[in-house]
Amino acid sequence: MLTVLRSSIDAREEKRRRVNTALKIELPKPRVLLIDDEVLLRRAYARILGDSYDVSMESAAEPALQRLVRYAWLLDSFGDLGNRQQVEDAYAAFARAVADVSSAFGGAQ
Repeated sequence: MLTVLRSSIDAREEKRRRVNTALKIELPKPRVLLIDDEVLLRRAYARILGDSYDVSMESAAEPALQRLVRYAWLLDSFGDLGNRQQVEDAYAAFARAVADVSSAFGGAQ
């Protein structure tokens, strides 16, 4: 898999270099966000992708994303029921989950 990934990256990097040369400008590298619990895997992929991409790494965003989705569903459900207290509680939990996701992605766009 890494060989195929490397070949694909090399082809894209060569195309980007040709475009930069033809246009006589330096285009920024595309951005990639790597999320994995395994530090060695994150580092390996970052090393592979680093020449062609602007790489950001995070350890785990899945728990934060799961909480965000869960509280979004609860917020919708409680809104349908019309229970103001439950809506306010769910909204507060949803806001915390949004902050967690923002923190996990470190402002990546």
